[in-house]
Amino acid sequence: MDVELARKVIDELAEKQMTNRIYFHLMGEPLLHPKFDELAKYIHEKGLKLAIFTNSSRLSDKNIDRILSVPIDGLLLSIHGTDAESFALRRAGGLSYESYIAGVESFFRKKVEQGHQGKVTMSYMMGDVRTGSPGDQLIVSKEQAEAVIQSWRKFFVNLDPEGTASITPVPVNLTNFGRDYPLYPGVSLLLKASGLWDGSMVKEGYELRPSLTGYCERISGRAVQGTFAVLWDGTATYCCVDYEGKLNLGNAREQTIEEIFRGPKATAIRENELRGKLIHPTCQRCKGQIIDISKQRKVPKYRSGASLLYLASSFYRKNGFRRTVQRSIDYLRKAY
Repeated sequence: MDVELARKVIDELAEKQMTNRIYFHLMGEPLLHPKFDELAKYIHEKGLKLAIFTNSSRLSDKNIDRILSVPIDGLLLSIHGTDAESFALRRAGGLSYESYIAGVESFFRKKVEQGHQGKVTMSYMMGDVRTGSPGDQLIVSKEQAEAVIQSWRKFFVNLDPEGTASITPVPVNLTNFGRDYPLYPGVSLLLKASGLWDGSMVKEGYELRPSLTGYCERISGRAVQGTFAVLWDGTATYCCVDYEGKLNLGNAREQTIEEIFRGPKATAIRENELRGKLIHPTCQRCKGQIIDISKQRKVPKYRSGASLLYLASSFYRKNGFRRTVQRSIDYLRKAY
């Protein structure tokens, strides 16, 4: 994204107080942007908070210094693979697993040395939590998860024994995905269920069939869940699943964010979603039904009933009783 467009979006969000936080995120690597630190500082000057998602492949000494030189409220390091074998499946060019992890370790060493206060989360994906999700690149067992967490705890113990000792370990519970596991003051590890990405990541033997009904808190904008995104070329969309901009709600080069958000297309999608209707093909696929192809039968999206209870509890706290009931009924209808 060119700096002029980025500044235009930031200015409007700050002036109209449309949000208090901006994310450098959405199927793009922010550390590739040559003006990353300049825009980060600009966001801070405008009184907004900044969160950054990175795939952790660009953690060179130069980029680490860039990150630590700017006020970042939250940094998410998405870690791809648990060992050399799983990392190789990512086809990350000439980047080896050893050099990849060395970059992450180098970042934490400098963060601790400099006393940088921003919160950092390491994110690992879990496979087989959702029916049809890939597992060969991801964490699929409690033993794997515990080994990863213990490995990072050992790293921080060697880095700062006193600081690490101040953190109480949390028992691993894979049914409660989305849970943070603290490792060090200001550093935690997140085990996150892998997504199906609009049906493009469904494992062999399953398919995702579009649905005309469903509920999406990212569109409805309830509580802290509502999202809105501007892609590199100015195309506006609702969420990261639509990383190719198929919703195409408008373009921030030609319109204000408020005009796009309140425009006929975005409003129609949002208002229909509030009634449980999905009118765009992208949304219909995202909230579709998982089908076991061999049996031609609907199957539950999540494998564990306990996970559903954790999800429902979290959703209720953020969205209230009515929305929780609506979404639960929709889930059961699509699963059985």
